[in-house]
Amino acid sequence: MNQKFTQEDLIRYAYQETNAAETKAIEAALKTDTRMQMALQNIHNTFEALDKEPVGPSKSSLDIIMGYAQEQHPELQ
Repeated sequence: MNQKFTQEDLIRYAYQETNAAETKAIEAALKTDTRMQMALQNIHNTFEALDKEPVGPSKSSLDIIMGYAQEQHPELQ
């Protein structure tokens, strides 16, 4: 069987969200399909890059929020 897999299928596979049959089919296809191997590698590279990015609001966003809060509740200063 020559099944076509989408990028969404590969992302679900990378997140281990595929069922047993899907996992088996994807792994079988990965053994011979170099384009699919490269697509999966790109997904893993993207995951790694996203993991390195800081998570949370920027300092300027926090300053704006805190400034607004102080204006609304000067008694808390």
